[in-house]
Amino acid sequence: MANVVPIDKKKKKEAKPTKRATLGSNILPFESPEKRNQSIGYDPELDKAVTEAELEILINNLDVSEINQQGTNDQRQVLEKIKTEFKTGNYFSALARIVREDIQLTNRTLWMFLRLNRVYQGQRTGTTDMMEMADVRNVLHDQNISMELMEGYSGPTEQKPAVEMALKTVANGETGTTEVGLDDLELAHQMVRSALKAELKNKYEDVVSLDGAQHGLSGMEMPGVKDQNPIQGSYNNNEKVNRYLRLYEALTVELFNKQQQVVEKETSLKFKKAEVKESLDRLQKIPEMAIGDSVYNQLVEKMTKMDMGQLKYLDFKILELFNQVNNQVKTFDEANQEVAGWVSENKKFSKTELHEELEKRKAENKSNDDKELSALRNNSPVKKPIVMPIRNPIYPEDLKEVA
Repeated sequence: MANVVPIDKKKKKEAKPTKRATLGSNILPFESPEKRNQSIGYDPELDKAVTEAELEILINNLDVSEINQQGTNDQRQVLEKIKTEFKTGNYFSALARIVREDIQLTNRTLWMFLRLNRVYQGQRTGTTDMMEMADVRNVLHDQNISMELMEGYSGPTEQKPAVEMALKTVANGETGTTEVGLDDLELAHQMVRSALKAELKNKYEDVVSLDGAQHGLSGMEMPGVKDQNPIQGSYNNNEKVNRYLRLYEALTVELFNKQQQVVEKETSLKFKKAEVKESLDRLQKIPEMAIGDSVYNQLVEKMTKMDMGQLKYLDFKILELFNQVNNQVKTFDEANQEVAGWVSENKKFSKTELHEELEKRKAENKSNDDKELSALRNNSPVKKPIVMPIRNPIYPEDLKEVA
C-alpha cells in the first residue's frame, strides 16, 4: 500500500481570483490562471498577434471614405502611433487613442478596436469575459449613466429627444418586447463613444501633438498624474473609463450582429421578390389570362417597393388565383378582373387588408357551414336506429373442433 502524504495547506498553491463568467470555470478551482485560460481556449499571445496583423492591414490599406475628411486627423499617422504604443506594451494608450482621435471609425477599425480591447482587458483582469447585452441594458437603465450620456450630447437641440428615446429603446430591448433598430444601436454606440472620449480627455491630457498640423495624443498622461493608469490606479479614477470601454465593446459587437441581420433580411427580401415574380410569370402564361405587358410591368414595379409581409400576401393571392382558374372555381373574366384590381393604387397588400380579408372569409365559411347544417337537419329522411348484430357465443369445445 502506498504511503499517504499529508497535504501542507500552507504550501498549497491557490489560483488567483478572477471575474471570468465561463461555463465550467469552477471545475478546476485550483488550476493556475494560465492553465485555466488554456482550458477555455484563451491564448493572449494569439490575441496580440492577431491585433498586430489587423493594425498592419489597416495601415497599408486604409478603409476610409474620402467624404467629410476636412478637420479629421490623418488616419495612417494615428494608426502608426497606435502600432508603436501597442508594440511597447502600452495597450491602454493604443486603445484610448482609437476612441479619442478624430478619425473615421469604420467597421474594420472597430474590429481592430475589439481585438485590442481583448488584449487590454486580458492584461487588466486576466480574464476573457465580455459584457453581455443583458448587462448593457442594466447599465443603460441606470439613471445616472443615462444622464451622463445625454450630458455629452452636442447635436441639434431638436434631435435630442430622438437620441434620448434611442437610449431607452436599447435599454428596454429585451427579446420579445422591443425591436431595437439599427439606427437606435448606432445612436447609443455614438453616445457611449462621446462619453468615453470626454472621460479620457478629463483624465489624460495631451502633452505633444502629432507631427505637422494634425492634433492628437502623445503619451496619454499628464506630468505627475501617472497614478491614473487604469491598470494600477485607484478605483475612483479609472472604473468609469473601464466601464465605458466594456460598454462600448459590447455595443460594437451588437452593432455588427444587427448589421448582419439587416444584410440577411435584405437578401431574403431580394429572393422573395424573385419568387413572387416567378409566380406571376406562371399566371401570365395561361393563354386565357389577359395579363398584358402594361399590367405586368405595373405589378413588378409595385413589388419592388413591397416589404416581406406585402410580398407574401401578393404571392398567396397569385397562387390562389392560379389554382382557382385551373380548377374552374373562377372564370377567366373574374380572374382578369381581380388581377386588374391588384395594380390599383388603393390596393396596398397591407396587414390591415389581409386581416379584413381573413375576417371576411371566416364569416363566409361560417355562413356556408350554417346553411349546410340547416339543410341536413331539414331535408334528411328519418333513419331507423342501427342495431348491432347478435353474435352466437363461442365455447371452448367449439375451439377444439376447429383445431
